[in-house]
Amino acid sequence: MTRKLIVVCLLVLGAIPGCCKPSKPVAGEKCKTESEGSCPDPQHFMQCRKGTWHLDPCLGANGCQQIGLKITCDQSLGNPGDACSQTGGAACTPDKKKYMQCDGDKMVEQLTCMGPEGCHFEGKMAHCDQSLAEPGSACDQEKGAACATDKKSFLTCTSKAFKVALQCRGPKGCYAEGKMIKCDQTILQAGDPCDQDGGHGCSADGKQMLECKKGTYQVDKQCKRQGCKTANGLVTCL
Repeated sequence: MTRKLIVVCLLVLGAIPGCCKPSKPVAGEKCKTESEGSCPDPQHFMQCRKGTWHLDPCLGANGCQQIGLKITCDQSLGNPGDACSQTGGAACTPDKKKYMQCDGDKMVEQLTCMGPEGCHFEGKMAHCDQSLAEPGSACDQEKGAACATDKKSFLTCTSKAFKVALQCRGPKGCYAEGKMIKCDQTILQAGDPCDQDGGHGCSADGKQMLECKKGTYQVDKQCKRQGCKTANGLVTCL
């Protein structure tokens, strides 16, 4: 699952006389010229917003750069609570485990990215790999799928949170196949949730065949002679 947003904060100064002043502004002090700004060091951007100086971290690879009257602050990396001004701008934490967005004032954590690719960038687009997740963790793609971190459950995004949809008791557990999340339900337990009526599987002890009926697996047959077996996607009960 990915989330695409432009993450580089680009701030352009107008041709204002005396824009670059010798004296250094201090964060929190009053200022007069809205949007006036500078790079006090390679990793910070100082800007006048709503009458007050704000110091924004620029922890991305390009840092804070000033060329003529143009200043760019690369906030593609940051931490929750970092000052920012580009509402909706996206960033990753340095450990690549969190996806954040700027609310116009500060960076706010939105998603946990537990998949192998974590929070990462492709060009100017931010992506959050949520192919692995914990039940209850936040998500933003309704009906999006993920595996629980223990690979034993299949999760779906419901009302902005991951919830357990299926138990994956088969030997493959919950796994990714390309961009698809799959759940091995060849081994079942009566009462397990299911999403395809008529689907079959075997009980863990191999003595029963279960069938999906109205959203749960129920005992369909007793397999007294040779037991219940699965092979090549087929379930047999003898």
